[in-house]
Amino acid sequence: MIDKNEGTKGYTESNSEQFFREMLSSVTEAVLAFGQSSTPPGELIMTASGFMIRQELNTRLRRQAARLGVSLESLCHLGWALVLSRSSHCEQVVFGTGLRAHRGILPIRVDISETGTEEAARQVFARLEALQAHQQTPLSLSLALRCSGVGGEAPLFNALLNYRHSQSNETTVEIEDAQWLDEQARTHYPVTLSVDDDGETLGVTVQAVAPLEPARVGDYMAQALLSLVTALETTPQKAVCELPILPAAEHKRVLYDWNATGVDYPQGECLHTLFEQQVQRTPHAMAVTADDGVLSYAALNDRANRLAHYLRAQGVGPDERVAVCAERSSAMVVALLGILKAGGAYVPLDPGYPRERLNYILGGCGAGAAAG
Repeated sequence: MIDKNEGTKGYTESNSEQFFREMLSSVTEAVLAFGQSSTPPGELIMTASGFMIRQELNTRLRRQAARLGVSLESLCHLGWALVLSRSSHCEQVVFGTGLRAHRGILPIRVDISETGTEEAARQVFARLEALQAHQQTPLSLSLALRCSGVGGEAPLFNALLNYRHSQSNETTVEIEDAQWLDEQARTHYPVTLSVDDDGETLGVTVQAVAPLEPARVGDYMAQALLSLVTALETTPQKAVCELPILPAAEHKRVLYDWNATGVDYPQGECLHTLFEQQVQRTPHAMAVTADDGVLSYAALNDRANRLAHYLRAQGVGPDERVAVCAERSSAMVVALLGILKAGGAYVPLDPGYPRERLNYILGGCGAGAAAG
């Protein structure tokens, strides 16, 4: 839990270091979003993409922030934490944030857990308020790493959020949903999200290093904010970790389009017969690749035939079941095809089962032989 009075503490180097140690000590792995495993030395060349949050969503976000008594800034921090959590597979998300009166970057931890969405929003607001008291801290990122539970030289985080407040008459963006692409910028972090809040509108700019697509990251942020405000309006107790960040179009592409792998095949043919036909068409093509090696269709067929002859000699034929107890490997594929070629049926067994349970299953299913 976060002490909502943390932000009232006076600034000293000792209590600031204690504050960051309390916030970061439970973080035991670096939060590296979007597969960017490290931050190379020197500056990175980035591309940028920007857009305006739809006015309807902007209004809903401001309404919920006012209802909860939290800042819109805290809702944007929570939305960004959702994106980083999904892309780093971390529940305790750490990223850099720039506070208004602080000229550098300070780390912040946001937990994407079973906590209800409304409570999570309040926790982020309290943490930002607490961070304000330590914004004069001469905290180097190496010290932040030492305050955490992350070992080694890996960076503690690789993403930033820069929340900027401005007056409405200072903004230069007038067209809703307007985008600007391919601007180049330099930074030490692979991913930076900037939010421009003029009190009436919200502009978002994403800077990302190749091969990341900044526009795609921006889409995730927009969806995260939509999911967040919808939960606050309708199901405030919903676990924040359950909120989706995939836009509808990408959700359809990932779950349906990429899984549309159905093809027509001869219904009256057995699997091993179809395999043998493929052997005739592409004997030298790669059929199996695994940790124990690569097999062409011809090599796989040869090994499966040899096993089939052995199994037949052991009495395997129609209506005989053969147990297969093996890790995923090319040998396992040989075993399955060999059993089918012999006329039997395979019974897969988990290699993690205790030997006593394996023996019990083998006796119960009457398996004619075991391959593994």
